[in-house]
Amino acid sequence: MNTENLKNQNKGEKEQKPEVIGSGFIHEICNSAKNFKLGGFSILAMDGGEDSWSLLFCKECWAYFLDLYHECFMDDGDINLQRQIKSDEAEMIYDLILGCETPFDKDCDCSYHHILARVLFETL
Repeated sequence: MNTENLKNQNKGEKEQKPEVIGSGFIHEICNSAKNFKLGGFSILAMDGGEDSWSLLFCKECWAYFLDLYHECFMDDGDINLQRQIKSDEAEMIYDLILGCETPFDKDCDCSYHHILARVLFETL
């Protein structure tokens, strides 16, 4: 999939429209709530908690960004981080997410999950 296809998907030109994120999800760079979720996945965190990643596209500033929500297992110190990424990084992450049959299964041991974990650890 190329970047142009991602942009077309965000414009609703594909058959399957991406999920629209509600106003509670704000892009920290431009403070917009006009975001599309392109995909996401979960991994088991080193502390026993769960890391939930979302790949998003902001319609306000036309930027791709990652959102990480880390749910701590042992305490209530949950963490939420965002980072803007380049379109080629978004394309690679999107393709990896599509490769896994169960992207939100934190216990999935497929090669796509291993690659995503490594790529996203280096990205954020």
